[in-house]
Amino acid sequence: MISRETVRELESTPSVDYILGVRMRNQKEIGVEVLSRAGRYEEVTPKGKGSKSPSPLKVKEVLHDGRRYIVCLNEDQATKDRADREAIVAALSDKLKQGDKALVGNKGFRKYLKYGGSGFAIDEAKVKQEVKYDGKWVLTTNTALSARETALHYKQLWMVEQVFRTMKTVLTTRPIYHKCDETIRGHVFCSFLSLLLMKELAERMEGRGWRLSGPTW
Repeated sequence: MISRETVRELESTPSVDYILGVRMRNQKEIGVEVLSRAGRYEEVTPKGKGSKSPSPLKVKEVLHDGRRYIVCLNEDQATKDRADREAIVAALSDKLKQGDKALVGNKGFRKYLKYGGSGFAIDEAKVKQEVKYDGKWVLTTNTALSARETALHYKQLWMVEQVFRTMKTVLTTRPIYHKCDETIRGHVFCSFLSLLLMKELAERMEGRGWRLSGPTW
């Protein structure tokens, strides 16, 4: 998730390609324009039958105000988000019957509350508004990648996160504190090079049908 300032900085450098996650609730145009835009989703990953199957994924492309957005939908996550919200609202209804003072400090409850002259009540408009976010995340990109390729590339971020976990645990890399721009760039370069080498190794092993007894990332 990147700030508007960072996006403007990236866009001012034409040679830089990016795929960025969008703060859906912090940007009004996302909820009002992008998520509400009609359009058919393209299936990227179908719903699997087993617990180890990849997460289902659908995507659609939306152009708004000169910017390209990719709306991604995980229907399994949408089902969970809906069930979680319904459970919160049901619990909130019960708590309101007992008094509303204790609810204000509960962040999970607070976002579904509104205050009236006689006290707190469930904000039905807010509950309804949250439905459009169920199971979704939004990307923006300046690349020529298709919507499906953009989503799949973004999902590979877990590999980067896993690399850093591996460096801190398996490789027991100690914390390194930098003071100069050159050393920061060098550290980032070495980490990125390690990622490329590990990814290349994993793909070659997969192509030959080889599997390690331990994790490859």
